[in-house]
Amino acid sequence: DTPRTTSDAFWKSHLSGTTSNLLWPIPANYQPTASSSLRLDVIIEKATYTGITVPTILQAAWAFTLANRMQVQEVVLELTLTGRHAAVPNIEKMMAPTATTVPLRVQVDQGLRTREFLQKIQSQLAEMIPFEHTGWENIKNISQDARRACESSTPIVIHPYVDNAAFGEIRLYSAKLMRSVPCEFLLD
Repeated sequence: DTPRTTSDAFWKSHLSGTTSNLLWPIPANYQPTASSSLRLDVIIEKATYTGITVPTILQAAWAFTLANRMQVQEVVLELTLTGRHAAVPNIEKMMAPTATTVPLRVQVDQGLRTREFLQKIQSQLAEMIPFEHTGWENIKNISQDARRACESSTPIVIHPYVDNAAFGEIRLYSAKLMRSVPCEFLLD
């Protein structure tokens, strides 16, 4: 188990100086409802980015899209993860939920090549693994920057399809009921 002080230090550093903003103000009593949905089937060749996971490609694409749409250099994604990377023996066999939510701060540098951008995000994700079970509310309360990052984050959910998750077809589903611009991917 990672000591709380180490975890707090990681998140404080990761979110320090964030410039992320909400896409638009959301009223406190807002109850989202989907009025439509979009389905788009996309095939990503396995060899396209050797060593880069499909979720990393999707997260990078969503961050890049948001940053360009908002005309900003930084966005914070609210990632919902399986939580199966925790240092718990046989966690992959547990019949219990281990899901966790973490903020991923993405700085979009137009000067980076695509591969470098993807590697940067994948490295950030790997660095987060020991701290991904800190808890959203705990992360949010670490500092003002952490609060700002969490409150301005945009949710993204990637669901692995057990049979083919490491391979071919990806189905993209949007318009899930979330509090801001929704983005949900089902790997199939």
